[in-house]
Amino acid sequence: MSRTSKPVNPAAQNSLDKMKYEIAKELGNPKLANIVLLGALLEVDKTVSEQAILDAFTKVFGESKAKFIPINKEALAKGAEFVKSQQ
Repeated sequence: MSRTSKPVNPAAQNSLDKMKYEIAKELGNPKLANIVLLGALLEVDKTVSEQAILDAFTKVFGESKAKFIPINKEALAKGAEFVKSQQ
């Protein structure tokens, strides 16, 4: 089954870009911007569960980088919160 994309509203795109970087900076690391955006996407499109993403973090980071899981979990939550606040 293929999905068709809707045209992106440029104003909405700018808002998302600004949001993800602002939240990532608030969290103390601009590199979290894509995780913030992933959290927003998960809130809109429930194709993948948040738990599946958290499980993937555990596998990808491994024990040596497990300390990064909480901040990434927070970034996911902040992205989802942003979407909820816009509804």
